[in-house]
Amino acid sequence: RKPERVYLDFYVYTTNIRGSADYIEKIYRSRWGIETQYRVVHQFQARTTSLNSILRLLLIGIGFILEAIWLRINAFLHIVTHVLKVTCNYELPIKIYKISTLILTVSRFKRLLQALWRPNERS
Repeated sequence: RKPERVYLDFYVYTTNIRGSADYIEKIYRSRWGIETQYRVVHQFQARTTSLNSILRLLLIGIGFILEAIWLRINAFLHIVTHVLKVTCNYELPIKIYKISTLILTVSRFKRLLQALWRPNERS
């Protein structure tokens, strides 16, 4: 059995803002969350060349719904990992790790939806 790897997160940041390192980390942690949110939104958006505004609005709405579902599942899995403190591997494309900030990636979420949508086509 391989030994578990432990990583140390180390960030270097210089600024002219007065405050403790914990305060600045708190501010930029929320900013990193915003940047991640924009990236996730773009991953859920459907690509279309249709000029029909109703269809485009529908696709945007579906993207927001999928993103909201993804955020809820991710938050739930994050809570579960802190409770279980074990590594789990399911047949569905979800992996839960002990130490993880992003548990369910967008590509895995799409594969999960496909697996649930077409359950008879699993290999």
